[in-house]
Amino acid sequence: MCEGWIPVEEIDNLKVAVAEATRHSGAQPVIVQLLERKKTNAPPTYFKLNKFTANFQGIVDTYGVPRYQEVNPGLFTIVTFPFLFGVMYGDVGTFNCCHRCAVAHMVTATFPPVCRCD
Repeated sequence: MCEGWIPVEEIDNLKVAVAEATRHSGAQPVIVQLLERKKTNAPPTYFKLNKFTANFQGIVDTYGVPRYQEVNPGLFTIVTFPFLFGVMYGDVGTFNCCHRCAVAHMVTATFPPVCRCD
């Protein structure tokens, strides 16, 4: 016996896959039965993703997965993440440039002799 969640539009694909797996394995026939959801159990969150949005959804999921029927912040991440990433590495680039210029100036600079006033 097995129980799980599946999107409604994928039920037919599930039945075909289970029937094919049963036929190839030689196991006893499997019955796919749909159960009504209990009101106390919240269904898991499911987002349809493609290759492009899956990368950004991974970033969102590291901070937490939205609950069922909440807005997916992945769209906002697609817009803002590249900008913030560029700002972050822009700062590192500016630091490296200024640091190299300062070191080069210190190495090549000539300082006036220090005079002692007696």
